[in-house]
Amino acid sequence: ASTEASGDTAQRRKPVCLIVLGMAGSGKTTFVQRLTAHLHAKKSPPYVINLDPAVHEVPFPANIDIRDTVNYKEVMKQYGLGPNGGIVTSLNLFATRFDQVMKFIENKQHNHEYVLIDTPGQIEVFTWSASGTIITESLASSFPCVVVYVMDTSRSVNPVTFMSNMLYACSLHSRWVGQTEERPIPTPAAPPAVPMTAAAIAGKGMIDADHIRDTVNYKEVMKQYGLGPNGGIVTSLNLFATRFDQVMKFIENKQHNHEYVLIDTPGQIEVFTWSASGTIITESLASSFPCVVVYVMDTSRSVNPVTFMSNMLYACSILYKTKLPFIVVMNKTDIIDHSFAVEWMQDFEVFQDALNQETSYISNLTRSMSLVLDEFYTDLRVVGVSAVTGSGLDELFVQVAEAAKEYESDYRPEYERLHKELADAQSKKQQEQLERLRKDMGEVNMQTATPPTEESDIAGPSDLIFTRGNPDEEEEDEGDSDTDDIDHNLTEESKERDSFGNFLKDRKEVVQVRNRKSGNPEAP
Repeated sequence: ASTEASGDTAQRRKPVCLIVLGMAGSGKTTFVQRLTAHLHAKKSPPYVINLDPAVHEVPFPANIDIRDTVNYKEVMKQYGLGPNGGIVTSLNLFATRFDQVMKFIENKQHNHEYVLIDTPGQIEVFTWSASGTIITESLASSFPCVVVYVMDTSRSVNPVTFMSNMLYACSLHSRWVGQTEERPIPTPAAPPAVPMTAAAIAGKGMIDADHIRDTVNYKEVMKQYGLGPNGGIVTSLNLFATRFDQVMKFIENKQHNHEYVLIDTPGQIEVFTWSASGTIITESLASSFPCVVVYVMDTSRSVNPVTFMSNMLYACSILYKTKLPFIVVMNKTDIIDHSFAVEWMQDFEVFQDALNQETSYISNLTRSMSLVLDEFYTDLRVVGVSAVTGSGLDELFVQVAEAAKEYESDYRPEYERLHKELADAQSKKQQEQLERLRKDMGEVNMQTATPPTEESDIAGPSDLIFTRGNPDEEEEDEGDSDTDDIDHNLTEESKERDSFGNFLKDRKEVVQVRNRKSGNPEAP
């Protein structure tokens, strides 16, 4: 009996691990800070682990900090990676030594009631990477573990946005709970062909390439505003979105020369799908051009039915958020054919048979959710593609053409209705302001603005969201020659860089004034 009691006591003494996840900007790190302060106030200090290698500053005392082990910037430099690749690689390197972290936790387990793990701001870097799986399974094999999903309530007041966020949370639940080993992945019979790089294509004059990096200096934004990589990406995208009406003009000037406009979004998917700048850019494009959302899915990592369902819930979440024609591209078909996934979507019984091989209780939840997603699968366009070999691209563009027709028939009328409602609301607000002004000034002969008519010029896409630029500036004659058009665009791009540079300079002065008032050192 005494042996059982001591065993129960040892079991109770094991700390509870809280793995905190959340989208960029949801307040995840601030939540961990508040939890830490609360537990210290309760005389129960937690064991805190920071797993974000690129965070600029940790606002809580961390017992283990990944930055003490892995130099994020050195990893970027050594492997020639960008911010997202640097974070993934740093986390992978740290995971190779996570057994040592487990020993530290085990040695301190009797002194702490909770272990708090703050994950990277790029949620998919942790949830969908091998390192995230290794860390989570290592903790769950030794300690009670709870996944805490931090949700930004203020950005979920819209029911559609709320449902999208809940689907995302459900996707994470399917991903982490009751996960088992995935099926073995066959290797390709022969090494695939090396594709032509974008730089090589642009060098041959085959495409026009415009980069946000030509407008916003990501590293300078980090330095000026004291941000980490994730905050730098969000802020850079927000700054770029404030001038996206000028980007729209460039696209409109070139629209007769191109059949497609390709937009590559940041590697941190929630930075675009859940940010105000992503909404601005998406609605600007969708109000003027047929738009199709292409969701790229890693087929080789979705061979497990639970993981597959998690990925589909993620796709459904983005579909709800964007409200545009949607295509799921199952990539890496050179590694494994996507036919198994298509069969799961088309034949409910086959998917149930695959789930029957799962022994965890999460398979029951997945079975119930598959019934819910059955209608989602009905109208979903799916294409198998290999980005390495180029196979499946012809079928992709066939699906894109059909999705563009769907946009014209179903989505464009809705955007035109929203545009008209916005114009009517602006006109009504202007009339109300003029009426109040008349009452304040008495009998004054004032010329009221003429409300917009159907025959008037259609406003640009940015007018749907905000108005930028000088309204008195006359537009260039559209009948110019091709040479004039090119020179005109170069002039516009030059003005764009100058105006945006002035914008950043003004913002820097505002930050410096604010720092002087608060007693903080000025930004360099």
